[in-house]
Order: sequence, then C-alpha cells, then structure tokens
Amino acid sequence: MRLRNGIILGIVLFVITWVSTTSATENRDHARSMVQGLMGEAAEILSGQEETLARRENRFHTLLRSKIDFQFLSSLVIGRYWPQMTQEQKQEFRALFSDFFLKSYAPLLGGYPDDMTSLTGTRKFGLRDFIVETEIKRPKRRNVRTNWRIRHAEGVFRIIDIEISGTSVGFSHKSGFTALIRKKGIDGLLDLLRIRAEKVSTQP
Repeated sequence: MRLRNGIILGIVLFVITWVSTTSATENRDHARSMVQGLMGEAAEILSGQEETLARRENRFHTLLRSKIDFQFLSSLVIGRYWPQMTQEQKQEFRALFSDFFLKSYAPLLGGYPDDMTSLTGTRKFGLRDFIVETEIKRPKRRNVRTNWRIRHAEGVFRIIDIEISGTSVGFSHKSGFTALIRKKGIDGLLDLLRIRAEKVSTQP
C-alpha cells in the first residue's frame, strides 16, 4: 500500500511540475512576443510618412499607454504615500505621470526611422514577472539597452516597469517623488507635474 501511494504521489508531483514548467515557458514566450509585437507596431507607426511626426508620436504614445500598467507604476513611484492620496489626487497623478513618462522615455524605446531594435533575451523574474531584454542601435547616437518588466496577472500581460541603460524608471522616480512629497506634500508634487505638462504643451 505504501509503495502504491508513493507511486501515485510521484506521478502527481511529476504532473504538477510538468504543468508548471510548461505554463512558465508559454508565459515567457508570450511576454517576448508582446514586446516584439510592440516594437513592430512602433516601427510601423513612427516610420510612416503620411502624417506629421507629432501625430505619429501621439499614436505611439497611445499604443504604449495601452500596454503599460500605469495604475501599478503610479503606486510604485509614490510608495507609502499612495494610500494617503484621495481618489481625485490618484486619478490626476496617473494622468500627469503617464504623460510625463511617455514624453520623456518614448524616444528611447525604439521605432524611429533608422533605429535597429533586436531582442537579446528573456528571463523569469520572481513569481509572476518576466524580463524581456532589447537593444536599440541608433545612428549617430548612443545605443540603448532596455529591459521590459512584464507581469502576468489574471490572464493579462502588462508592462509594470522599464529599465533603460541599467536604470529602473519606476524606482528612480520613486526616490525623487517621495523626497518631494516629504518637502512640499502631495499637492506640491501635483503642482510640479502640472507646470511640466504646461511647458511641454506650449513647446512648438
């Protein structure tokens, strides 16, 4: 009886391990395909000639916005102050921060004419995340290595952070934003982001 129970337990453990490994491999491939598809769409949008560059960049920003989990990223960069914010403050911060993020970092994510983007690796990170590594070779400018942190949750794959040339966008802004909140409060941070947004909107 013990031998039989041991065999059954061994089979069950084998099946669980096999299913888990297969699922992880499929999720890793899905994360890789997600970034690969994003880069392809970016190149198609930004390399077009039918629209102005500003309109093409707006389309690219819309594409990125649909792939990045700004709800998670906003709570990450605000840190321990996030629960203290009102719903109105959270909503405004997400809108301001996502605009700031896209205008600041989208040019470093590839897709522009003459950019050569290649996927260099994919690896599991923690229990639910995957890191997809890309490199952008740009003529007359420095190359950019980008790590896309993809989280698989509730059947959906979303970008929750981007590491550019070794620096995490999320964690780098977290220290700056939390320091500003300590000095000027949440309203002070929102005021700063509003001013930045106004300056960008008035630029030609």
